[in-house]
This record gives sequence, C-alpha cells and structure tokens, in this order.
Amino acid sequence: MKGSTPTTPLDYDTAKTLAASDDAGQRRMVASRADTKPELLFYLANDESAEVRREIARNNATPRQADLLLCGDPDEEVRSGLARKIAMLVPALPADRVGQLERMTMDIVEALAKDQASAVRRVVAEPLKDQPGAPPHLIQQLARDLELSVSGPVLRFSPLLTDDDLLSIIGSQPMDGKLVAIAQRAGLSGGVSEAVARTQSEAAVAALLGNESAQIREETLDRIIDMAPRFEPWHG
Repeated sequence: MKGSTPTTPLDYDTAKTLAASDDAGQRRMVASRADTKPELLFYLANDESAEVRREIARNNATPRQADLLLCGDPDEEVRSGLARKIAMLVPALPADRVGQLERMTMDIVEALAKDQASAVRRVVAEPLKDQPGAPPHLIQQLARDLELSVSGPVLRFSPLLTDDDLLSIIGSQPMDGKLVAIAQRAGLSGGVSEAVARTQSEAAVAALLGNESAQIREETLDRIIDMAPRFEPWHG
C-alpha cells in the first residue's frame, strides 16, 4: 500500500474514528490512503506502531511537515521508505522557485543523506545517481560517502562529477571499489584514466582496460604495460 486511493471513498468522520482505533491494522489502512486528510496523516506520523508510520512515510499524500518529523524516526524502514519517496521528487524541484515546500523537501533529503544507516543513504543515492537535475552539493556528498554501496553508483554514473572532482577523490586514496567505479565511467577522460593507472590498483586498472569508452593515452598504456608483469588480471 503506497497511498493509492481505494475504490470505496472514506468520509472524514469515519477516517478520524479509524485513525484513533486501538486496531493498528485500521490505523495502517487510513495511513496508506491517498484520500486521507493531511491532518490525520500528520497525526498518524506519531503513531506508536512502526508499521503505521511506514505507511505514512511511503504515502505521497503525507504533508511535508509530517515527512520532516519522520526523518528522525527510530525505525530504519520508516526512514528508508521516506528516503525512497523524497529522493524521487528532488530532481523535479524547480530551480527558479524555492518556497517552503521546496525547502522542506531539501531539508529532508539532506538529513537522510547523512543518516546513520547506510541502507537509508543508499536509498537516497539510487534515484539521484544518474540525474543531471540532482542537487550538485548532494552528489558531492554521496560520491564521498565511506560506504561503497552509496558512493559507488554515484561515482560511476553521475554526470555532475567533473574531472576535477574525480581527480580529487582519487587523490584521497579511496578503497579499490571507488576506483573501480570511477574506472567504469562512460567516456572517462585521458587525465582521469592516467590518475587511475597511477594508483596501481589491480582491480581499478583491470576495469579501466575493460572500459571500451575510456580515453587512455599512449603514455598511460606504456605505464600499464610496464607494470603488467606483476598483475596477471591485466594480461587479457
């Protein structure tokens, strides 16, 4: 249930009664509906049942004030469901209009991008990883996340990362997984390819050699050939 409106309408008084019910299943049903009034959805964002709050987090009809409240929910699944919903909205936010709704949406996604749970940060990164309309500062943060499942897809696919960004990240001596993600980028420039080769990362250079769209300078290839006897995976 993700905020779809059932065929049978639910009048306000009935919904209000069900929202206050001792039956968590009834409260969850109200929380999942797209036709539930915003004030009832906000009320249910404080529900004692995590399953009810999960429905509120996923519901597209939930008012942004309630979403902001759920950013700090103790239940990881609540925060993950919220992250999935909000991150999908971010690329479509109008750049020329920053009202209260837009500010709250950005506050929420920024908070979730710093969540203590890597699973939540990964949910934020997934829909933004290849979006040209993603907020640049958020992409910079996600690309430098210590968790590879968060940063890897962004490093590989984001069109917002410049060569300078990539060279800076390579220069920070990241784990091999991050170097592999960079080496796999489509149309990798000669300068970044050279920086990958200089790391002498066995996995990253193998990924670079397997990237048919990467630009690899002759001197970079010579460097790789000189090192190759020590790295059997490069021989193919």
